Amino acid sequence: MENYFEAVRSYNKHKENGHDEIRPPNYKSKYLWRTIKWKNGNKAFEYKNNAITLKFSRKMESVTIPLPEGANMLMLPDGTKLNGTPIEVKVKAVYRKKEVSHLQLHVTWDYGIVPVSVNVKVSAYDINSAVVARTSTEGNRQLIMCGEILSLVQYRNKVIAEFQSRMSKLKDGSKKMKKLSKAKGRILKKLERRINQLVNSLTKLMGVLDKEENISVSLLGDLTDLRRSAETGDKNKVASHKINQMPYSKIENQHSYKSLMKQIQSKKANERYSSQTCSRCGARNKEYRIERGLWKCEECGETIHADINGNTNILKNYLFGRCDLGWLLRMNR
Repeated sequence: MENYFEAVRSYNKHKENGHDEIRPPNYKSKYLWRTIKWKNGNKAFEYKNNAITLKFSRKMESVTIPLPEGANMLMLPDGTKLNGTPIEVKVKAVYRKKEVSHLQLHVTWDYGIVPVSVNVKVSAYDINSAVVARTSTEGNRQLIMCGEILSLVQYRNKVIAEFQSRMSKLKDGSKKMKKLSKAKGRILKKLERRINQLVNSLTKLMGVLDKEENISVSLLGDLTDLRRSAETGDKNKVASHKINQMPYSKIENQHSYKSLMKQIQSKKANERYSSQTCSRCGARNKEYRIERGLWKCEECGETIHADINGNTNILKNYLFGRCDLGWLLRMNR
């Protein structure tokens, strides 16, 4: 952000000195082509004989583009082949040195129902502010560090605040307001791409770990309770601030479809009391969580990373029901 505003100041100085050939930061001509989209709902294209026919206006002829062999086919890990139906087509112009070097064709396919594995192996993921804890019925426990995602989201919020502060001092519709608005959109789009790339890498790793262990059900902690506890003051201000900035929705959506592509069923799991209960003896006391990453049970002496402890409880609750000692005693009365 600081580099951008420094470049803007430099650009203004050059303009004042008569250098009209200088262009502002991230300058793009308004005559650039945009991505063109066709959707199957209004029959804007046809798919026949492994070729896509794109329809234009009445005065222009349609264009038929042959697709590579097997473009409509998806091979699942167990060897199952699925034939897809195209539901959307996008054509994007790629520029090199201000000239169109080539066009890209993007086709979205619908593959229908994907069969999933039916064994009893289960994994569970607990997403916290900068760490993802993983536990599986195979006895493996991992911590995946993802602090860079959180730092980028926080930086994006600072960029928004800086732009809003500067734009609030300008008149609506002025040239400076329009330039700042466009610059804001470009910078935020760039940050969004970086965040999406990191989320993609994280969810891809989750799918790889599950596939290596032949997992059939992948659990993701239900984040509703986590955010509600942040709003009610159950957590301190710093933790609450971090919790509400993580892109949980993106992680949840990508985890769902990437698990499905590996024939793994994804489910949400209740996190209720998971971080307050000992995963070894079932004693429930939130004070046993001494620090952000340390759990020490005074009943059985279990010392473990707090996120691993909570995630193990999520897995146990899914497999066996509520496992905390207080609940079991109440049920036996």
